[in-house]
Amino acid sequence: MNMNKSLISVLAAGLLVLGLAACEKKGPAEQAGEKIDNAMESAGQSMSKAADDVKSGAAEMSNEAGKKMDQAGEKIQQSADDAKN
Repeated sequence: MNMNKSLISVLAAGLLVLGLAACEKKGPAEQAGEKIDNAMESAGQSMSKAADDVKSGAAEMSNEAGKKMDQAGEKIQQSADDAKN
């Protein structure tokens, strides 16, 4: 009886080890899923960077436009001052 329990324990442990080893292998569906996940993550990062670049460019253009408007206002004021004199 004791030998049967030992044999059953060894067989159960062997099946458990084989089962765990089989879980580590990835099939084609899992590999494809990982590739899709990686591609989506990369695309998301690229889109985020592009959005940041657009925001930065828009802010820079706005600042430049503001400077040009200030310069135009100064020229108009100078012209008005010159016309008075």
